[in-house]
Amino acid sequence: MYRKGPAFDVFLIIICIYLIKTFFLKKDLSTQEKFWIEHSNPLIRNLFVFSVLMEIAYVFLCDIGILQGVYYLYVSGLMLFNVLLSLSGICFLRMKFGPKNWKYRYGTKMGLGAIVSMVLIYVLMYFFWDY
Repeated sequence: MYRKGPAFDVFLIIICIYLIKTFFLKKDLSTQEKFWIEHSNPLIRNLFVFSVLMEIAYVFLCDIGILQGVYYLYVSGLMLFNVLLSLSGICFLRMKFGPKNWKYRYGTKMGLGAIVSMVLIYVLMYFFWDY
């Protein structure tokens, strides 16, 4: 019945609650979240969050057996792409609008390097993973 297990589905529900609380209700925001909400375009930000919520809902409904899961792998890859794209957008906003001291810029460059390496690992796994 479960493709990834019930712990994965509980994790997805927690992420959905967090995204709704943070980006739609705007409650209990940290300084980084306030920075991102202040400097990003609301239309693009809300589209990304809404698409990630819909993708999580699709994966969850497939896992509990309500939907058949014809597009399960496609939606899972699209969800990963959206998350990586939003992380790169956060790094861009940090570099453009953040403080200009050395420590802050170094942390941002390290985050951007981590995003690039995650994408590289994902692409290598896609081409060379033998199931």
